[in-house]
Amino acid sequence: MLLTVVIGISLLALISAQQVPGNVAFTAAITEDRTVNAGNTIVFNTVLNNIGTGYDPITGVFTAPRGGVYTIAFNAVTQANSKVYVDLVHNDVYQVSAYGSSGWGSYATASTTLNLRLKKGDRVVIKARHTAYLYAEPKEIYATFTGFLVGLV
Repeated sequence: MLLTVVIGISLLALISAQQVPGNVAFTAAITEDRTVNAGNTIVFNTVLNNIGTGYDPITGVFTAPRGGVYTIAFNAVTQANSKVYVDLVHNDVYQVSAYGSSGWGSYATASTTLNLRLKKGDRVVIKARHTAYLYAEPKEIYATFTGFLVGLV
């Protein structure tokens, strides 16, 4: 349900961003299984949209192209007998976490969403707190990193 809401909000932001110059919206995804070691930035290498070109698919860093209030979201699925424990970090300062741990034969999800006041040039990343296993396939995208400008301040 939360994933549906986040995707719906992202699509609304994308449609609005195409109509108003200067808006910012991005969604990046992982399209293959990935293990990320503790402390490392998770790189979402498949860009679904990048209005304002703030997201870098090489580094996994979102750099705010303009100041304002942004909604930032992360979603992931981990496979059987695995876990995902990640932190959302703004300018090297911890903000919130997301955690999911699955038992044998089941999957688990982890997600978080928050609003952040960003200045132009501020950086936001998702980092693995512990070794994280992210489940994905090219036609089954579960791990996403999304952000969009809500308004100027």
